Amino acid sequence: MISIRNQLPDISKMIVGDFDNDNHLDLAVQSKWFGTIHILLAYGDGTFRMHFNKRFCTLNSLDFALIHVDNDTYLDMVVVCSVVNAIGVYFGNGRGEYFIHSLTLFANDNSYPLRVAVADFNCDNFKDIAVLNHYGQNIGIFINDGARNFKAQITSFTRKEKFPSYFAIGDFNNDTLPDVAVSYNCSNFIDVIFGFGNGSLGNSTMFQIGEEQVVDQIIVDDFNADGNLDIGFGKTGQTINLLIGDGHRNFTLQTAFPIRFSGALAWTGVGDFNGDGFVDIINVDLNSTSQDVFLNVCK
Repeated sequence: MISIRNQLPDISKMIVGDFDNDNHLDLAVQSKWFGTIHILLAYGDGTFRMHFNKRFCTLNSLDFALIHVDNDTYLDMVVVCSVVNAIGVYFGNGRGEYFIHSLTLFANDNSYPLRVAVADFNCDNFKDIAVLNHYGQNIGIFINDGARNFKAQITSFTRKEKFPSYFAIGDFNNDTLPDVAVSYNCSNFIDVIFGFGNGSLGNSTMFQIGEEQVVDQIIVDDFNADGNLDIGFGKTGQTINLLIGDGHRNFTLQTAFPIRFSGALAWTGVGDFNGDGFVDIINVDLNSTSQDVFLNVCK
């Protein structure tokens, strides 16, 4: 058994997945400043063992994601290496290890990729890679051909007078095509950029979020159970707020609830934590063991 907090004190992100194909959910844990990702395999009784760790970037890594690049059923991994303007794709071997084969995708010089997400942007049933380029002020999408190859990134520009900080993928207008929600440094609005279904993004719509600025990550889910995706985000005023979507490109601002933790050392996630079918929100202080779960009553 392993204590994640004691063994891995610099956690910036954690993702759940079955890395060794034993039908038990394992953990991938990122240590931000060392560029290291640790794979913890589950015993199946709620405990884990350290199985694999690797420093994927020579300098700090800011984000990573899981992806099925091909049809081998093994989970693969995408890691952002911001300082060298690169994204590493590491292919899993079904044993929870990621060092045998790799592929490097390059963003433009000085683009400083900051966040990564995966979705099928061209509707061919293969997951593609989206990268939020902070200094490049754009979103780059690498199209996957299903044979461990990606095309050069298709670039769609964000708002030029601002530097993007977080993004999230979702179908916000119910056309079955992935769209992107983007927040910016020192800004009190979120852009929703709608996808064309070919790897490029089109027109954006700005949605005001009040006087305070966004500092925490964006979360996307159907929080009011109306069948349409909503956008959640943290505020410097220590609240979680929502943009409630109507499925027709329109959003209404709603303050959800106050939180104890916000800023760089806070993490917010979603899940149905009490099994009632509604999406709940968890707020975690990454600098301690404290966490709050907010149960959604859908009223």
